[in-house]
Amino acid sequence: MTPWRLAGLSLALCLPGLHAAHAATSPDTAATWQGVAAFSLTRGGADIMALQHYDSSTGADLYRETVRAGGQYQFTGGVQWQPQGGTWALQATAGWHGDSINYGDNESIRFQRWPVELLALGAVGDKLRVGLGVRKSLRPDFHAQSTKAHLTTSREQVRMGAGPVLQVDYLLSGGWRAVLRHVREEVDITLDQGGGTYSGRFRGNHVGAGLSLTF
Repeated sequence: MTPWRLAGLSLALCLPGLHAAHAATSPDTAATWQGVAAFSLTRGGADIMALQHYDSSTGADLYRETVRAGGQYQFTGGVQWQPQGGTWALQATAGWHGDSINYGDNESIRFQRWPVELLALGAVGDKLRVGLGVRKSLRPDFHAQSTKAHLTTSREQVRMGAGPVLQVDYLLSGGWRAVLRHVREEVDITLDQGGGTYSGRFRGNHVGAGLSLTF
């Protein structure tokens, strides 16, 4: 099943519950708009590229740093719409998601994108919510620079499709919520190295944990 079909099926399964919640709300009751801001640490996805560190005096391996398709930090902001007294909400957000390694002036690896998401969230009890939706990462940018490997890349060589999102959040206090999420997406990257062109598809599937604030 493709990510688009999975997302469509997820939203379709949500609609009956959302309709029932809407029917239970007075049609004359005003809806509520709120701002949303969130931060998450993300893990997962395939290894895109690694940077190996060596001891300059002995040549021995020290440690290895890896940029992954699902890492590492995500910041988002947007709006949330909820019927007054309703048990469901719609949330639209946009933000930045990326991972990077820097080693000196001439060795660096960076993968970033600007995700846009639309979620339908339903209450399960007083504090827990479960959300399903769709994510599309815009302007994906993979940049790798290495003077030793004669490596350069450009934004035009990166493509990403849309994918489904599953999110669970728990109300802590005020507008703060603890957030757990899972995203499915894929990344196509083509790079030039030493006069040759190489391309690959990387799984960007990842999980995230963080905090969100509605205000």
